[in-house]
Order: sequence, then C-alpha cells, then structure tokens
Amino acid sequence: MREWGGLAVAAVIAAMALGGSACSTAGGMKALRLGILFKALAQDVKRLLFPESAVVLESFHHIREIVLKDAQVRSAAMIVLCYLGLYLAGAAAGMLAGYPPLQALFESVSAGANVGLSCGVTAASMPAPLKAVYIFQMWIGRLEFISVFCLIAFATALVKGR
Repeated sequence: MREWGGLAVAAVIAAMALGGSACSTAGGMKALRLGILFKALAQDVKRLLFPESAVVLESFHHIREIVLKDAQVRSAAMIVLCYLGLYLAGAAAGMLAGYPPLQALFESVSAGANVGLSCGVTAASMPAPLKAVYIFQMWIGRLEFISVFCLIAFATALVKGR
C-alpha cells in the first residue's frame, strides 16, 4: 500500500465499490445503478433548461431500451446509498479498531463488495468485533439489500403472526 500511493489506492477502492456490471455475480453498487443516477441527473438538468412544455425523457439499455422512471431512480439511489453507508460504517469500525483511514476504507469496501483483496488489515489477529463487522458486510453485500430487507420483513411478519 505504501508503494502505490494514496491516489492509486483510492482508484482501487472506487473500482471495488462500483463492483461489476448488471447481471454479473460481482458485488458492489453495479455500474447500471450509477448509470441510472447519472441519466436522472441529466434528465433533471434538461428539465430545468428546456421550456415547461417540453417533454424530456431519458432511457437506458438493460437487455432492452427502458424509459427512465422515478421509481427506478429511487430504487437505484436507495441501493447506492445503502452501499455507501455500509462502506463508511465498516471504515469507521476499522478506524475505531486502530487502523489508518485509507486502510480501513479499503478493507471495508473489499468486504462489502465481496472482492477479496486485503491491504493487511484482514488477518487472523484482527480484533474479533471487526471480524464480525466484516462478516456482516460480506453477508449483506453478497445478498444485496433488497433481499435482506425482504428477509427482515418476512421475519417481522412471522413474529407478528401475519
């Protein structure tokens, strides 16, 4: 990590956080979700610049051409924000365990996106609470948030008897 310098490490962190493309088994936010957010931003800017009578539509390609709708943007934004929160929470846990910020963020993103890279923090000798945080990150990052939210809702419904 010392040989690379901060910018190279930050680039690897960004690549790990992004993860793979849509329909891939890679972890992370997915390029499709970020593309949807950028398309929504472009659509909002166009709506501000064009006359009120103009109909502004953006579309994206995922298996077929899809017209961008608010529900898709909200869904993509929710997942991206959940991943960012997961990464930052894991980095905070790493820093609380005494690791430098860049190393803690690297390990957190690697765990949350299920990448498998390590800069030396993940080891048998690391603190047990940090191991538990990384295990949770790997679990929720692999399943993705919607399935975990559904599992929580199902378990809540079972407990309430619905």
